[in-house]
Amino acid sequence: MGGHLDNLLVADALPTQPVDLVEAHVLPPGRRVQAHRDTDQAEADRSRPNRTRHSLIIALAPPYHSQEDVGILERALVESTIPAQDLDRARTFYAEKLGLAPASEERIGIRYRLANGTRFRLFRSGGKASGAHTQMALMVEDLLAAVQELRSRGVKFEEYDSPGLKTTDGIADVGYARAAWFKDSEGNLIGISQPSG
Repeated sequence: MGGHLDNLLVADALPTQPVDLVEAHVLPPGRRVQAHRDTDQAEADRSRPNRTRHSLIIALAPPYHSQEDVGILERALVESTIPAQDLDRARTFYAEKLGLAPASEERIGIRYRLANGTRFRLFRSGGKASGAHTQMALMVEDLLAAVQELRSRGVKFEEYDSPGLKTTDGIADVGYARAAWFKDSEGNLIGISQPSG
């Protein structure tokens, strides 16, 4: 059909006995799936009167965006840039406390690669981070396990107790996710979270 197989929606139940299926043609997104009986189907039905017939509809969902629908920035990879007054100190923190090894190092900074093409860079900066807002968020599958592992490496998690944000043992429920925050060696506030649900 020339469609996107990764967008195939599979029927959640199939009959337990042999059936004849109706041939279906899938039209472009926004159009209806049309089905018709084979030209020889009437004769086949007469020869097998007790055979159950079901029409199985398989819908192809359009991709979230087609290449024509997205702007140039929607196709871009994101690279966070995190300031470091002391790159050697930051490199040590990210290696020893977070278990991250640099993917590359240049004169102005250190690049790290994470899952699915995501990456961030520590860059040499004369400025100091305020630590008042999240500068990078890392999405994990198991927040509790991540917090426990990082604590075992000596990472200290922030505690908050305000009307909009309250942590219990370093972890807050923010509605769409459970999250925790820590500061790196340069004072940057880094968040880690696990989506709810």
